[in-house]
Amino acid sequence: MGDRTGIAWTDATWNPWMGCRKVSQGCAHCYMYREQSRWGRNPLEVVRASPRTFRAPLTWSPLRWREPRRVFTCSWSDFFIEEADAWRPDAWDIIRRTPHLTYQVLTKRPERAAEHLPADWGTSGYPNVWLGVSVESERFVERLECLSKVPCQVHFVSAEPLLGSLRLGTLRGLGVDWVIVGGESGPGARPMDLNWAREIRDLCQEEQVPFFLKQLGGFPDSRSHEQARLDGRTWTEMPILGGGTRTLASVAPSTDNTSGKRPLSTGVPRHLEEFVERLRTKPRFTAEARVTISLPPVGVPGGVFLPDDERRPCALCQEFHWEGPCSIDRPTGTRHQVQKGRGQL
Repeated sequence: MGDRTGIAWTDATWNPWMGCRKVSQGCAHCYMYREQSRWGRNPLEVVRASPRTFRAPLTWSPLRWREPRRVFTCSWSDFFIEEADAWRPDAWDIIRRTPHLTYQVLTKRPERAAEHLPADWGTSGYPNVWLGVSVESERFVERLECLSKVPCQVHFVSAEPLLGSLRLGTLRGLGVDWVIVGGESGPGARPMDLNWAREIRDLCQEEQVPFFLKQLGGFPDSRSHEQARLDGRTWTEMPILGGGTRTLASVAPSTDNTSGKRPLSTGVPRHLEEFVERLRTKPRFTAEARVTISLPPVGVPGGVFLPDDERRPCALCQEFHWEGPCSIDRPTGTRHQVQKGRGQL
């Protein structure tokens, strides 16, 4: 646990409590049980973390990082497990006090979520909380249907370990904003058929839902990060952090680096299409690079168009948003200072 992690789809982990109970076949070889046993703890006993660990996010200052941070919450437990009911309000308070962090809450108990939200959750949830559900096989798709009824900024699915062909139905109809797929790792790992991952990948592409392939699975090598390749490439798509924008398109370049015209999406202004075409002619704009084009909030002029590896937050408020008067310093009319890093173009 801490402000660094090897989990590819997050930046940090936070465990306000530890310990869990297995509820389905996906839990059979859970790494938490191995790790807790290695530390001499009983993994079946749910215990609150030490005060230092519980309050750790309060020490993670936005001044330490150049980009917003994602925090996988309760990687060694379940955020909505019954034994943590007495401690969860304290955790919500810390989440509320750290808006610069985005908390990725993944659960196998979505039926308990609606009744254990904070009183000020509202109709769309906290802006810095994503709610996800684990669905390892067709048998547990009902978890997704249950989570879809809980209002949230981002709903996501983790099909890890993927144990069989999985028909998720209409993703957008269920409010799904992101899908993670991964094979099982660790001793006794059950193999994942790549066709199962392809089925989900193809569905995500069809419905324009970000798809993240975390690992192919196996033991002792889980084949993660650069080894997690499907049909010749890695898949690391994610929802956009920072809020305040609506994504129109994430545009992949042509594999031959030519500027052949390709439409973006209905309603995209022609000058934006031309902008992307110019990027495609750059010698380092490789097949795996992507450019995100977003619209500013209503009434905010201008825009910033940067390759994904150059995007930086506003120097004044540490958020991704559009050029124009910064909301933090609106009375003086100070304009956004978008910090460009060293890109690949």
